[in-house]
Amino acid sequence: MAAMLAGRVDGLIGFAHDQGPTIANKSGREVRYLRYSDAGLSFYSNGLIANKATIESSPDLVQAMLDATSEAFAAAIANPDAAVGAMEGKDPQMPPKVVLLQQWRETIPLLSTPNSTGKAPGTDSPDDWAATIKVLSESGLLENAGEPSKYWASKFTPSPKP
Repeated sequence: MAAMLAGRVDGLIGFAHDQGPTIANKSGREVRYLRYSDAGLSFYSNGLIANKATIESSPDLVQAMLDATSEAFAAAIANPDAAVGAMEGKDPQMPPKVVLLQQWRETIPLLSTPNSTGKAPGTDSPDDWAATIKVLSESGLLENAGEPSKYWASKFTPSPKP
């Protein structure tokens, strides 16, 4: 990001929803995105990770973490201004509120896929896992690819809220 801000490079690989608004704010220049999805690549990127031993020995803990994360995302989606306001002043290196809000608004569409639209944040889809495995395998990033169950504990889904 420093090289781009200094004008030494024309682009970078990164999280557009995070770095794009930051670069635009710091440079005052327009930032355009070339997203993987624009090239037909759609795959999972970030998520909650738990050790197999934890999944087996503490499934209630795993479910509670998933539920808390899903609930927090849902609340932040419903009220972006309050979510960003809750972050103010927590870290001296945090970008200005206007940048945080733009980052969050850029993030919201990434929290669901056509297979999970309308479901609680954190709801995964076997088809999305299969697509992710295919992309990673075809790009050489995943050898000996397995079924989604090798990577995803599908028994954990966000609990419905009353």
